[in-house]
Amino acid sequence: MEGHIGTSPKSAVADGAGSAGSNAVGSAAPVVQPAGAAASTSPSSGTQPSLSPSPAGGKRNALSPSRVKDFKQCPLLFRFRCVDRLEEPGSLATHKGTVVHAVLEDLFDLPAAQRTEAAAQAMLEPHWQAHREANPAVMDLFDDPSQVGPWLEQGHALISNYFRMELPQRLEQAQRELFVQAKTDSGLLQRGFVDRMNVAPNGAMRVGDDKNGTAPDQSF
Repeated sequence: MEGHIGTSPKSAVADGAGSAGSNAVGSAAPVVQPAGAAASTSPSSGTQPSLSPSPAGGKRNALSPSRVKDFKQCPLLFRFRCVDRLEEPGSLATHKGTVVHAVLEDLFDLPAAQRTEAAAQAMLEPHWQAHREANPAVMDLFDDPSQVGPWLEQGHALISNYFRMELPQRLEQAQRELFVQAKTDSGLLQRGFVDRMNVAPNGAMRVGDDKNGTAPDQSF
């Protein structure tokens, strides 16, 4: 889902790497490897992110597609997030995305025959409770506690939409939260995570990126 907040493996990348494949700069062949070393970024005094080599024995500078998007939209936003590392409270939309994303992850832990919409819907409330305990400040985003119920209904609607687009009973995950990185022609190293790589019964593989925002048009 878009704008996740939580403690998924994505947090291992210091620049907040998002899904690989969005807003990539240049052409590159992705390299898949386990998540591990954190990445750091720093903007130069010009109009491009710094590509200076890392200090001896340090980590290699890298960007995620999400941070590239930040820089293109607003270099100051890039600085606040990647250099100053200012804390962000998040929004109800990002917290909702995190909870629903966790539901879809756990859904594929079930045997194929049990991956029903009813099973997924039943997971939403427990995941919300766990998320609220881990992030108590989320309640400050509601003007009134009575708004929690309608907000959760939006999460249920997102889960229903997922089952309108995909039948998880027919898919098996080859990978989940897969860390990838690629070096562009300019020498910039990009890193990110692929939400899901599904395998169909005929052996075909498909990359899945769960989003809770507006659906892209067909040209995307």
